[in-house]
Amino acid sequence: ENLMQVTLSKDAYQAIEKYLAQNDYSAVRFYTQGSCCGESQFKLSLDNPTDDDAMIEAEGFKFVLPQDVADSLEKIHIDHYPRVGFRVRYEAKDDFTPGCGCIVG
Repeated sequence: ENLMQVTLSKDAYQAIEKYLAQNDYSAVRFYTQGSCCGESQFKLSLDNPTDDDAMIEAEGFKFVLPQDVADSLEKIHIDHYPRVGFRVRYEAKDDFTPGCGCIVG
């Protein structure tokens, strides 16, 4: 069982509800898109769970992500902004050390 908490702003809830209703997916996937200065950048996509995923149910939605990432996080909060999209913020456990994807000139 995963104890990670997922929360959504009202706008994020409405956007996810709309996207899931318009597509044939059952979950929202968290994935990392690079990291910089020790902080992973999480993004969202619609997907279906796999056997290797951790699944967290929150506010009526299913969220999936790799089990090792889920084990390293305490909280995820999702906001949604018109014309900008989703913003994912997280609180990690002390032992979470993502690789750095910074480009240093």
